[in-house]
Amino acid sequence: MALSFGAATTDVATSTSAGLQLANGAASLVTVWLKPTTLTAGRCALGFGTAGRLEVHTTTSELVVQHYQFTAPNHRQVTSGLGMVVDEWVFLSFYIPTFNCTNMKVWAGRADTPPVEVTT
Repeated sequence: MALSFGAATTDVATSTSAGLQLANGAASLVTVWLKPTTLTAGRCALGFGTAGRLEVHTTTSELVVQHYQFTAPNHRQVTSGLGMVVDEWVFLSFYIPTFNCTNMKVWAGRADTPPVEVTT
């Protein structure tokens, strides 16, 4: 089901699912289809867990991925090469390990292209 946001800065879809609460020794794989209607820096596209969120970076075609890890609370990584544009569907998949922040992976695809890894 598609959700439409953008009218208010408080619009957000948040999951509090236990599967997204990174447990000791666990990792998560989060996948989502996004079709941004606006690309305003700082706007949250998705919240997950207790401290995780995807937000639009100041380079508005990229995302900031914030997640909580035991070794680096509220760790933030920025995508590079994502190239989001308004009114285009983009498939995103995030592998978020619990202990090693540098091992986070991001893949992106479009309606007519398979996902490929995006640099963070």
